[in-house]
Amino acid sequence: MRSLILGIAMMSPLAASAQCWVVSNLHGYGAMELDKYEFSTDRITNGVFQIAIDGDKANLFNVGSSLVGSGLMYIPLADNTMTGIYKDLEKTTIETWSITQDNKVMYTKVINSSTIGSSTKAFVGDIVGTCTTKP
Repeated sequence: MRSLILGIAMMSPLAASAQCWVVSNLHGYGAMELDKYEFSTDRITNGVFQIAIDGDKANLFNVGSSLVGSGLMYIPLADNTMTGIYKDLEKTTIETWSITQDNKVMYTKVINSSTIGSSTKAFVGDIVGTCTTKP
């Protein structure tokens, strides 16, 4: 009987558990159209974010600000990874946030814009805490 229950549990989809991480200290490299796409060191100063992934929902909260994800719609790709997308007539933005097993966050962002200039970024940051997920 025990084997049967274990077998059924292993075959059923894993229940998604809510995760929420506080991230900071994002630094890495960026390239901007203004600088002819030459990569240089870059960072987000004073940036603290909450990354929340709960089943089929994901969101980004800028701690200390009323902005939520800068208008991006976030989609979870895994229980530790999400992507955000935004598009209008003048700008397309795609970003990813992924939490590693060694308490780091990997962040990438691409902006393709006819008005503000295009750019790309690749940052690594620290998990500085956990949080309660928000809807």
